[in-house]
Amino acid sequence: MAEVEKTPEQLEEERLAAEAKAAEKAEKDRLAQEKRDQKAAEKKAAQEQKAQARLDVKKAKEEAALLKKQEREASKLEKNGITRPLTGATKQIWDIADAISAATKEPATRALVMEQGKAAGLQEGTINTQYGRWRKYHGLTTVREVKPKAPAPEAPADAEAGAQDAPAE
Repeated sequence: MAEVEKTPEQLEEERLAAEAKAAEKAEKDRLAQEKRDQKAAEKKAAQEQKAQARLDVKKAKEEAALLKKQEREASKLEKNGITRPLTGATKQIWDIADAISAATKEPATRALVMEQGKAAGLQEGTINTQYGRWRKYHGLTTVREVKPKAPAPEAPADAEAGAQDAPAE
């Protein structure tokens, strides 16, 4: 087959068409690469955002734990060697004593605390014990003087004298 010779205009037209096609392909490749880069950047940003969110949550939990620990330490008030109870029946008794004291503007009496404690369904022994601890905590204890023991009664003098006068056998 004989090759048909192309005119310079045809050659120029083919060259321009090939350049346009190459430019179009290059532009298409560039746009595809930009799109891939944008997706990768978005993915990376999302990962960083998730990591930051995890760090924020972790930091918030640590701060909450520290705050809770500080509250626990602060609420663990100790005076006069007695630690204030935080929960349960013991705290309930202390709250009763505090409420009575606030209402009467003087220390609560054992009888009032006992009355209200029994009404709340608390045990007498627990009420008595916690009332004493409540008083000690607030420095309301009274120092009792220790009375010296009375000397042991001596044997009657007649019995001793009779034993000495008795004849020895």
